[in-house]
Amino acid sequence: MNGHDLVVEMRDLQNRLEATLAEFGKWGKNYAKADYDYKLEYRKAMLVERESGTPVTMLKDICNGEEKVAKMRLNLNTAETLYKLAGEQIQALKLQMRVLEGQISREWNS
Repeated sequence: MNGHDLVVEMRDLQNRLEATLAEFGKWGKNYAKADYDYKLEYRKAMLVERESGTPVTMLKDICNGEEKVAKMRLNLNTAETLYKLAGEQIQALKLQMRVLEGQISREWNS
């Protein structure tokens, strides 16, 4: 690769980083919303079970096993995974940019 190709590749990486950062914000909001929804549904289930006389030691297991709560937990786990994945993609792009920056530096200094 010549210097021009390296600069073009660097621009491409910068564009991909900007797009991933925008996605990171979106996934962060989705993660926060999923967490909020899960906690509300879990609390509701806890109150219902507690009012029906379910022993405190069994509350957590019973509430987590309820279909709506379990679905909210699945949504939360999925949102968390996507959020963390976007963060890892950002780190990978930054690493690729640093490597490419070194190549550009060597190309222009030779």
